[in-house]
Amino acid sequence: TVQVAGAGTYTNTVPANTLNGANQFNATSASLTVNGEMLSISKTLTRSGSLFAGDTLFVNFSITNYSSVTPATNIRIPDNLTSMGYGFRVGSNGLVSNTCGGSGTVVPDATSFQMTGLSVAPGQTCTFSVGLATSSDALISSINEYRTNTIPAGAILFDTPTQTNIPYALAVSSSIWMYYPVLLSKSFTPNIVGPLGITRLRINVNRYSSDRLNMTGVSVRDNLPA
Repeated sequence: TVQVAGAGTYTNTVPANTLNGANQFNATSASLTVNGEMLSISKTLTRSGSLFAGDTLFVNFSITNYSSVTPATNIRIPDNLTSMGYGFRVGSNGLVSNTCGGSGTVVPDATSFQMTGLSVAPGQTCTFSVGLATSSDALISSINEYRTNTIPAGAILFDTPTQTNIPYALAVSSSIWMYYPVLLSKSFTPNIVGPLGITRLRINVNRYSSDRLNMTGVSVRDNLPA
């Protein structure tokens, strides 16, 4: 049994030719990495296919307890979806899965949610996943944006048998690209005519959605000859 007080990577080496009763043998070594945090908490934003404004996605959390003897209990994780900017909210499917126990305040259409009372046994990992929805007008100024969801350092709290309200010292973040759901294109056929010539103007409305969402009530205004 080995105990190490501080975080870091430690290498233990037995030099060659130091085994009693043997003439020759090779050196051997092993490394041990000690994490500075008892817990490792990560999150990912995922969906099948690209995320277009108006589509749904998932935020997935993974919690690992690196301690071999101490359980982590009453883990509290708040997530403010407005950290990603406008257009993100809890989806209608709410809390999709959870192996961490506890309970959650996960209300559809809310712009934040909180999980409470989660626990992870020594040396184990648990996960939970929340469905999210996006607004079709989440993108206004550009055709794509890199959106990042961040829980600030210290916002996540947990308990051990000997201490309560321990802050998780690291920020927990994940990012995803969001793309504009509608693009217009136009063309003249033919695109060269003489004075008083006639041409046909074609306007294409391209709808993009990985969830295959319909679009209704479309109107396009084109001021000619501008």
